[in-house]
Amino acid sequence: MNHVHKVLDGPIGQEIYKSLLDRAKVRTLAVYDTTFRKIFTKSKPINSLADMKGLKIRVPEAQNYVRAMQLLGANPTPIAWGELYTALETGVVAGFENKCEAAFNAKLHEQTKFAAYTGHIFCINPFLCSERWFSSLPKDIQQIVLDAAQESLAWQRAEAPSSEKSFEQKMKDAGVTFTSPDPAPFRRAVEPFYKEYGDKIKANDLIKKIREA
Repeated sequence: MNHVHKVLDGPIGQEIYKSLLDRAKVRTLAVYDTTFRKIFTKSKPINSLADMKGLKIRVPEAQNYVRAMQLLGANPTPIAWGELYTALETGVVAGFENKCEAAFNAKLHEQTKFAAYTGHIFCINPFLCSERWFSSLPKDIQQIVLDAAQESLAWQRAEAPSSEKSFEQKMKDAGVTFTSPDPAPFRRAVEPFYKEYGDKIKANDLIKKIREA
């Protein structure tokens, strides 16, 4: 988590936010945490990378999720979130990846009995606004907006980990067993993605800076 915040709050983050502002006229007011995501499975625990082989894992329709699961040896299956409960119930997929809060609120603990701390993806929730709208505000109101965004960021970053922990406990209380596979093989397996994605969006230098931060 310290690495995430160092990137988001430091020069690299500022470079990204400036690029978004210059290109799309969208201002980044704050970037909230979610958490490192876990992999939930229905009938088989994940104790090692080998356990991922061939598993049909529900993913969002986003290439980074799909490719990550492919590199981990799974069979990624894009399915709408609202259809996931039935997909698990009928065996269309054997698991999914997300955080405990989302899983518990969707009652997916009723269909999955295992969860693995894989940390394969960290999601951020940016708080954005139109630069046209922001620029139309009086200077004193602009500052109030900026200050309020930073105040909310401090609260959210303190609240997010404890909230996820509480939902993790609810999952455990409902009978979900958590495992902690060695993360090193997972990291090695997804290594090709950095260059693939960097080449695709012409961001190899930025990715290198993020990884070295």
